[in-house]
Amino acid sequence: MKKKIIIYTLTSFILMGCGSSTEKKVEKLLKEEIQSTLYYPESYDPVETTIDSAFSPLDNSIYLNHFILLTEISGELKKLEFRADRSKSSMAIWGNKGYYYSDFERAQYQEAKKEYDNVLVQKKMLQNKVEEILLEMQEIVEEGVYFIGYKANHRYRSKTNTGEITINDLVILLDEDITEVIATYDAVHYNGIQEAIEFISNYQ
Repeated sequence: MKKKIIIYTLTSFILMGCGSSTEKKVEKLLKEEIQSTLYYPESYDPVETTIDSAFSPLDNSIYLNHFILLTEISGELKKLEFRADRSKSSMAIWGNKGYYYSDFERAQYQEAKKEYDNVLVQKKMLQNKVEEILLEMQEIVEEGVYFIGYKANHRYRSKTNTGEITINDLVILLDEDITEVIATYDAVHYNGIQEAIEFISNYQ
């Protein structure tokens, strides 16, 4: 069953007049979160941070992670389709040819058929998973657009495990009270997800 996901076009607004206390809370939370992931925590050097309001569904971490999972499953399904085609070709090559159907050919055919049947089972499992994910995404969308917290676009410098200084860009989702990091995404990846969601919505 095909499920249709309704995508809302939403323009997030930058928090104008964001109080210094709020900015400090965000900076403190980001510092704690990022330093906990670094090889050299003391090398953390914030460069720029902008704070936006976050709205469901487009900034809902469950919705976003489901979308990411769907893209991964899509890749797996393509690989399985390739394996299925290859197995079918082998079955055609080693299939029953009458009087000249040897034990070797029969064994090759059975092996190819076993692989084909196994692929079909895996495809069905993934397709069922896709249906579950789409249903959950649909439920999130049907809840409507509402404020869920904040979104920090954060750039910082830090040292890698080899001691090299790099600049990193992240999108970090925060709860309404700015006391918890809900999810962290590479900025390029996050923007790519948003573009993909918008692209898909235009064809529904």
